[in-house]
Amino acid sequence: MSDPSEQHWIAVKRILRYLNCTLNLGLRLQSSNFPNFSVQAYCDADWASDTDDRRSTSGPVIFLGPNLVSWWSKKQNVVA
Repeated sequence: MSDPSEQHWIAVKRILRYLNCTLNLGLRLQSSNFPNFSVQAYCDADWASDTDDRRSTSGPVIFLGPNLVSWWSKKQNVVA
C-alpha cells in the first residue's frame, strides 16, 4: 500500500473488469416450505483414520434452508 507499482494497478483494473462482467451472476436459492429460512451447520472429523500418517480430516457444511451455501474439508497439519 505504501509503494504501489504498475503491476498493482493492472491487477486492480482486472478485478474491476471481472466484477463489471459478472454483475448478473449469483446463487440461485430454492424456496422453502417454511416462512423463514433457517441456517444449519454440521461439522465432522474422522479422528486419524488414515493409517499412513495418522492425521485427522475435518470439515463443516452450512445450509441456508435447503440450499448448501458453504463447505470445506481439511487435513490436519500435524498429528495431535
